[in-house]
Amino acid sequence: NAAINQIEAGTQCWVQEGHVYAQRSFILKTTGIITIGVTSLNLQLQGLPSQEISVALDAGDFNSIEDGLARAASIANTNNRVAVRIAPGDYYENTPLTVPDYVTVYGSGHEVCRIFCLNNGPAQHGLIMGTDTEVFNLQVRGASGAGAGGFYFPSGKHDMETHDCKYRDCDIGFFSEAGGPNPAVFVRNPHCSGGSGSVAYQVSNGGRMTVTGAVQTGAVVVTDTFAKADGAGSKLTMCVVQLGGTNTQRTAEVSNNAEMELQVFRVD
Repeated sequence: NAAINQIEAGTQCWVQEGHVYAQRSFILKTTGIITIGVTSLNLQLQGLPSQEISVALDAGDFNSIEDGLARAASIANTNNRVAVRIAPGDYYENTPLTVPDYVTVYGSGHEVCRIFCLNNGPAQHGLIMGTDTEVFNLQVRGASGAGAGGFYFPSGKHDMETHDCKYRDCDIGFFSEAGGPNPAVFVRNPHCSGGSGSVAYQVSNGGRMTVTGAVQTGAVVVTDTFAKADGAGSKLTMCVVQLGGTNTQRTAEVSNNAEMELQVFRVD
């Protein structure tokens, strides 16, 4: 309630598992019921998932993430949001995997819940996001083919978020080609580790993405560029980013009439 009371009138916000984040471009998503006594707020609410699917190596509804997501795709829609909960483990998957529209994926922690990509050819992404999707606490490893993103936000999709997710050994860590006036692509509190690949964060072909809370102080090998924006209409926003000890040729690169916005961006 204290956090909700601090939201200014006219501000949109995002709520997840009891935490409230407010910014003028956010949309409210809640896993519970809230009451706000400020009638001037214009809020869009999305409630609890109607159904849940469990994935575990030795139990659960399915023992592969691919099968769990396939089941979610068959039942999720605008009126039936589905949650896929993944138990700790190393999952060797036939990638790319697609998070279906209107699905939330909950990993068990980015160090203990890991996807190893079995297909690592050119543009063979690890995890492809759908419209109105969220992914929490998950690691993607080995999407190493040229142009492959560990987490990929495709053109034609919108309202996509990752939270506390990690990539390793991917050509591009978080890669957006989702364009339009407001694709609402947010990468929150991301992580990367040694031998990570060519580019950490990239937007291309009119894609847009906002990265917040990327604090990297360990030794990370990014062989090309940490943050890259390429192509007219592309925009990469880096907000509250700190780099220290990162091994990379370039911290930031903007080309072909793209745009990059840096807010509280620090390199040590």
